[in-house]
Amino acid sequence: MNTLEHMDRSPLPGVAGSSKVDTATLVERGLRRLLYAEIAWHDMPERTREERAVKEDRRAELYAREARWFGILSRVGPYDVYTSAAIRAQCSAERHAETWREFAEQSRSLAARGALRGVA
Repeated sequence: MNTLEHMDRSPLPGVAGSSKVDTATLVERGLRRLLYAEIAWHDMPERTREERAVKEDRRAELYAREARWFGILSRVGPYDVYTSAAIRAQCSAERHAETWREFAEQSRSLAARGALRGVA
């Protein structure tokens, strides 16, 4: 079942007739696009170590993008519980991005060693 078919695709607030959008709405749009990209990530092939490395790199990119969106959100408005949550989410996404970059490097290393031995 394709999860995208069941997602809410209603227009986001602040879109119709306005050229200026507040930061929270901008971040919400970015995070929604990110969600679509994360769903598509699950369908990426990983039959070989090379494909797994590509998929892991993509996951790292998605976490890095998430960290940037939460970084933007954490810098607007007065400091409150939402700012604190955004900072925590940003830090978490940055750690996840680094972990997935390491996974990708390990997969590439395994693929290179396998190629030297003639293993896919």
